[in-house]
Formats: sequence, structure tokens, C-alpha cells
Amino acid sequence: MASPSAFELATSRIAKPPADHVSQVIPIFDFAGPGDAVIAGRHSFRLSLCQVGPGEGLDIAPSDADQALFCLQGEAAVQQDGGTVSAKRWDCVALASGKPTQVRNSGTAPARLLLLAADPQAYRDTGRTPTVDGPFEGRRIARWGEVKGYDDAFATSNTPGLEKRVFKLVNRGISVGAHHLPALAFEFPFSMSIIEMEAGKGASLHAHATEEIFVPLDGDLDLFWGDEAESRIRLAPHEIVSMPIGLMRGFTNGNARQFHMLALVGGWNRQSVDSVTYRSPDFSTVA
Repeated sequence: MASPSAFELATSRIAKPPADHVSQVIPIFDFAGPGDAVIAGRHSFRLSLCQVGPGEGLDIAPSDADQALFCLQGEAAVQQDGGTVSAKRWDCVALASGKPTQVRNSGTAPARLLLLAADPQAYRDTGRTPTVDGPFEGRRIARWGEVKGYDDAFATSNTPGLEKRVFKLVNRGISVGAHHLPALAFEFPFSMSIIEMEAGKGASLHAHATEEIFVPLDGDLDLFWGDEAESRIRLAPHEIVSMPIGLMRGFTNGNARQFHMLALVGGWNRQSVDSVTYRSPDFSTVA
């Protein structure tokens, strides 16, 4: 496929967090079409950025499908169906369908969270129903520091320079082994993982048949794309990039220290596993 330039990617596929801290919900992209979203084009799930000032709160409307809330920074009290849980940096909370949710900043600094909403049509097309239920504590929250990391999650895991540790929050994603279990047991039509890389490590050129979204968490991410990796851009912390389906892409930790990023891939577990192909003949398609 045609490779977009760095300018085209930056202007149409990258969302930058606002500099102010006004409490608001900002739609990044949507399964219902572009609407007022920052990144145009239909996706298989909805992504919004929630910013909550100290002492303030936001209401999240009920959804016909399950949702997931990931805390980028700060601390927030998340309330649903009479239960409340405190979500801190890099914690992930599963939200049940059909119920309103309140998010209140419970710290002294601005809080920033990502809200992922599944497309109800994805359930209807596969004959599935939402599965999130039960109390928050334990089953419906994945706390950073308690999530298990895997060093062998990808077909490229044993290749020098491509070593990564993957912390699975939602779904298995493109894991090559059935033993790679997510921290949240509910199956969503998207996967969510935190990828940990040492300085200079990264991922080789690969493409997906579903969406792949990157969010640098604690440093800059060097992103490259095209069949010959001819284009490159650097993403700052909390910038969000949605890579075009089918486009070869890869990334490198250009920081002089360990680095973490959030990776999102569209599709149910089986779709995500089958979605990836590699540019190098050394890595076969995952099956």
C-alpha cells in the first residue's frame, strides 16, 4: 500500500493531548465514523481521552457494550453500579455495559485516562454478549505492578534487538502462546498491552489486518513505516497514533533508559492473533 509521509501521518493519524487541564472527554476516533473525533476514519472500537482536574469529575454515559478505562497519569476514583475503585497510573478498569460511570480525580494533580468502548455491532456480528460483571476489586481491575509480564509473547521475541516484555491487560492480542493470559479475564473486541523495552530495543517491520494504536507512556517512541522503513517520526509521551491497516510499521526505544508504551490492536482474540504479518521472511505469519 502507499506509504504516507511523516507530515500526512502527523496531521491525520496522530492525536496530541491538550496542554490545558480542563475537565473534558475528547473523542480520539470512533467506530461510528469520524464525527468530531481527532483522528478521522472508522475504527472497530472507540477511543476517548478523559482529562479530569483536581477535585473535579466526569460522567461516562452507559454503553451497549463493555468498556475499558486506562489511567495514563494521576489518580481517579471510578464508580459504577454502587462500587468504587481507585485507579492509579497504568491501572486498567473493566466497565460493564448498560451502566453509567462516574470518574472523579482523587489526587492533587490532573488525571488523564483513556476510555475504550467496544462497538456493539461486533457482538451482534459474532453472536456474543458483553461479559464484564461483578465487583471492581480483584476481577475488574488490573493494577500495574501486579500484572504478569511475558518475555516470549511474539514470534520475534528471541531475536537480538527485538527483545520486549509484554504485560497483557485485555485479551491475548497477537501472542504466540496460549499461556499468555491477560490480567482481565473478560474478552473484548480489542486487545490492550503495555510493552516494556530496554534502550535501543524495538519491533521489526510488520503489518496488521486490524487497527494498531501506539501510546508512549514514559518517554519518546521512534516510529518508522513503509516497506523499506523509509518514513520516521518521534512520538512524545501520551501522543496517540493510529496506524493504517496493512501498512508495514515498526518502532524503537530511542531513550537512553527503559521505556514503556501502550499498544492496542482491534479484533477479538482469534482475529488479533491472525492479524499480523512480518516484512522479514525470518518470521512466519502467526497462526
